[in-house]
Amino acid sequence: MGDGYDPDFELPIKLGPCSNGEYVPPPMSEVEAETIRRTRDAADTQARRLGMSRRTFLRSVSGAALMLLALDATARAARAGAMGGRYLLHPDAAGDLDAARAAIAGNELIFDVQVHYLNYDLAQPGGLGIGALFPQQRCGDSDPRACYSVDHLIEEMFLKSDTSKLVMSAIPIPGKGNPLSIDDMELVKRIMTQLCGRGRVLVQGQTFPSIGSAAEQRDAMAQLRKDHNIVAWKVYTHAGGPPWWLDDHEADAAQGGNAFLENVRAVGP
Repeated sequence: MGDGYDPDFELPIKLGPCSNGEYVPPPMSEVEAETIRRTRDAADTQARRLGMSRRTFLRSVSGAALMLLALDATARAARAGAMGGRYLLHPDAAGDLDAARAAIAGNELIFDVQVHYLNYDLAQPGGLGIGALFPQQRCGDSDPRACYSVDHLIEEMFLKSDTSKLVMSAIPIPGKGNPLSIDDMELVKRIMTQLCGRGRVLVQGQTFPSIGSAAEQRDAMAQLRKDHNIVAWKVYTHAGGPPWWLDDHEADAAQGGNAFLENVRAVGP
């Protein structure tokens, strides 16, 4: 988003470079850049027509329709008659909420299988740590650490989006320095259960196969499974301890893969 990020210009559809930090994304294309420009240029007019602020409009179903219409027109101009897919929306959808809902709204199951937040202790001074890598830090709160709170997670995932279910997924930091413990993940499930009933949030259990003995790991996994209704095991082969392979094929690497799989068989998936 850049240091000049303005939430009033936050677009309903993400275009351009996007990465979770595990790979270098391709640069923004000319079609993407032109689509963003056209959407922002037209947003004020459409927002006034609907009696909304620009920010509210861009987060509405008509804002999404406007961006799809802009993308369709920009892509068609760039292809100059070449064959390709299209977004066939009536132009009225950009300025009519009912027309936009008829065109692109739906009741599909949206299941996000990897969700994180960071439960910083805001009463204590401190930096962002791993949170410094992500633009969520510029949410507008006076303490950028607060941007990663459970309240913001629920707002972004369940109020600002159509997410139906999600899986709270562990991050690769062992020990007490982990800002997303199993109890932190359970907090999201507990709040959403109180608000919306059971089943909206599922929780993973974490283990570090290259730290400690296989027997110690198995005992910890069994205790975690006993204490929490986990739905999957989360491991990182590249972080949280010496790197390892799931099939232990490299003799010089830590040998943790086969022992982990045996532990899963013993404890339960």
